[in-house]
Amino acid sequence: MAYTTIEDPALIKKAFEMKQSGMYVSDIAKLLSEESGKRITQMALWRLFTNDEKTRRQGQIKPDGEKAVPKPVCPKCGEIMVRVSFRGDKSQGRAYIPVGWMCPSSTCDYIAKDFIEIEDTEE
Repeated sequence: MAYTTIEDPALIKKAFEMKQSGMYVSDIAKLLSEESGKRITQMALWRLFTNDEKTRRQGQIKPDGEKAVPKPVCPKCGEIMVRVSFRGDKSQGRAYIPVGWMCPSSTCDYIAKDFIEIEDTEE
């Protein structure tokens, strides 16, 4: 699926001016499409207006007053990493066993494995 984007600086400036004046996105898309002769979709405008830096809600306060432990951030691209787990079996007692963290970005391949302490089997 290809995303439509607005790349012309003049159109971007005009779209932000229209947004500041209180116009709706549907009206802005219609006017910019007529003026530029290009197809400007509401989704492209929405992406333009919400393309600000992502709000990171790390370390929120829990109901009991403690601060939540923040998830790790990918050192390559800066995305918040997601938990990776594998399906366990009945002998381990859990359905899913967490094994590490990975970056959710499709362009990044960073994976961080959990540190596992191996028991000493020597006698």
